Amino acid sequence: MSSSGGSDGGLLGSRAVAFWAVVTGILAVVTFSVGVATRLTAGPDGPTPTPAPTISYPTSSPTRSPSATRSPSPTPTPSEDAGPSPTARTAPPWPFATVGGAATSPYRPPIGTAPAGPRPLQYTFAGASQYPCSSEGRIRSLFQAPVQLVVENRSSQLIQLYYLDATGNRIAQTSIASGRSVSVASHLGDAWLPATGQADCIGIFALRATSRIQIFDAR
Repeated sequence: MSSSGGSDGGLLGSRAVAFWAVVTGILAVVTFSVGVATRLTAGPDGPTPTPAPTISYPTSSPTRSPSATRSPSPTPTPSEDAGPSPTARTAPPWPFATVGGAATSPYRPPIGTAPAGPRPLQYTFAGASQYPCSSEGRIRSLFQAPVQLVVENRSSQLIQLYYLDATGNRIAQTSIASGRSVSVASHLGDAWLPATGQADCIGIFALRATSRIQIFDAR
């Protein structure tokens, strides 16, 4: 009897061990399946998104526009066709030019010599009365009928042309390069003073009609 009982006990123990081994395997398979299903459901782990960088723009305060400045008056420029017209003048207390005189051409215009400048200059003129440079300050312009003044620079120097206003002061009009000429709108009784590049007076001319002045190097 005792021998049969021992065999039965050993058999039951072996079966119990086998049972628990099977149960353990089943649990392992179930656990693995649940893990796989969870991963498939949740999807692969992705990288944690980083926040997009923010861009800040500097703010600029409005700047005040510069205040308008007064531009200087333009300076006269040489012209071959026409020069600037003299501004309005008041009549001087005493006239000096013959008004309404006819042009004196055709005739041989008088020739004068101007000692000023790097080289002596000569000039011819027609339709005007000529005064010496020593009269500057006492010769004044009148404002009468319109006429034209043509000045030809046949010298090797730069010639500057001045208008003498109603008080006898010089008003710069234009510069005439060597070999060039200008035509200026003027008036009967107006006084003009051509000068060298150093502003030395060549002569003073009061217009009696449409006039022409030619300046050239002294021979």
